[in-house]
Amino acid sequence: MKRNGFTLVEILVVMAVIGILSAFLYPVFARAKARAHQVTCINNLKQLAEAIQLYEQDYDGMAMPVRISMHAEWGYMWQDLVDKYIRQLKGLGGAKIEEQGQIFMCPSAPLGTAIYGYKAAKTYGYNVYINITTHEEQIEYPSKTLRLTECSDRDPDDPYAVYGGGSWYAPMPDVTLWHGQFDIYAPGWHDGKNTVLWVDGHVDSMSRKEVMKTDDNSDPNYWCRLKPK
Repeated sequence: MKRNGFTLVEILVVMAVIGILSAFLYPVFARAKARAHQVTCINNLKQLAEAIQLYEQDYDGMAMPVRISMHAEWGYMWQDLVDKYIRQLKGLGGAKIEEQGQIFMCPSAPLGTAIYGYKAAKTYGYNVYINITTHEEQIEYPSKTLRLTECSDRDPDDPYAVYGGGSWYAPMPDVTLWHGQFDIYAPGWHDGKNTVLWVDGHVDSMSRKEVMKTDDNSDPNYWCRLKPK
């Protein structure tokens, strides 16, 4: 007698096989997705590096500063300065993610982590010690001086933290620069790693704790200094 369809046992066996295959393949797909996000993040920083180089050529070797004013007005923070060359922000209304390009955003950043201040959404922070008086020649070790990195204003080790973001980066910066101290953290969104752009233009990956390196509890971040002690 010809049998139609499948028995319950056959269906359960197929479901079990699919479940087993999914258990094996899910970590592979997750790693592939994470790697794709990291590559995108690296490309973001490389594009920003090229734009920063164009800015510094236009300004006769003056380093592109983190800001040119304390006021939160259009055209004052680093992302506004560099946008002349990459056209990612959409005018004065560019504070919404859907209204701007994605170069300022790490794709691995958890949903809602982008900071929306200063007319742009971004998850990268700029070395706060590179200011309007800094010339490229003053940075003695450009291959070891941080320019940009992913950053958060909440401690990743705090399970109750709500991630923020920031326009600047320098753990415990000098109080004379910003009239107060800020807790800025390297979030380690890439499996505990942070993607980092150095002043000389190369991009690489460092552990979150290494990016946060200081000599002691009161000293500015090791990688943000423009010259060694």
